[in-house]
Amino acid sequence: MKGVMLDEKGFIFLDMKNRPYLCRMWEGKPWLFYWHYENHWTSYRRVSQNDIDLFPRNLTEEEQEIYHELHRRWERK
Repeated sequence: MKGVMLDEKGFIFLDMKNRPYLCRMWEGKPWLFYWHYENHWTSYRRVSQNDIDLFPRNLTEEEQEIYHELHRRWERK
């Protein structure tokens, strides 16, 4: 999907090894986050628009929400 506009929520996708990643705006810049084994997102690296255009869109909104909810639970601890 070329030229996707990111926001604070962004989107979650699985890589070719089924590892989840989150791509979203953070502090005004596009970032990639990886899923930590303790059920939360951890910042990984800044990304370019080219990176964003190449990331797959392979999870439904409902599937993505599962990760968001697990992260929210972790934040409340």
